[in-house]
Amino acid sequence: MDDLPTRIALIEDEIAIVQEQAESCAKFVTGAKISVAGGGVWIVAILFGLVRLDALSLTLIVSAVIGGFVFWGSNKASQELAENQLAGLRKRRDDLIAALDLRDVTLH
Repeated sequence: MDDLPTRIALIEDEIAIVQEQAESCAKFVTGAKISVAGGGVWIVAILFGLVRLDALSLTLIVSAVIGGFVFWGSNKASQELAENQLAGLRKRRDDLIAALDLRDVTLH
């Protein structure tokens, strides 16, 4: 019984770490979306004649779009994995808290 609060505290620390990982992945997913959108905007600019198509433009567009999609997918998968891990950790924490057999305190 005495080690339950310690185990809960350790799980809380682990939750904080995994939550930071999930938030970091979300930021990278946003960056990847911006990369894909930027490549798309560049393609539209070329189609409307606002930007001249040359080897460098084509290389940058392809890199931005393909790289963005790859980065998006891998970070989205990592984010989902972290969120599933968070759900499991929170359940374990809640189960340990329920096992503490806390009593109600009434104020008069």
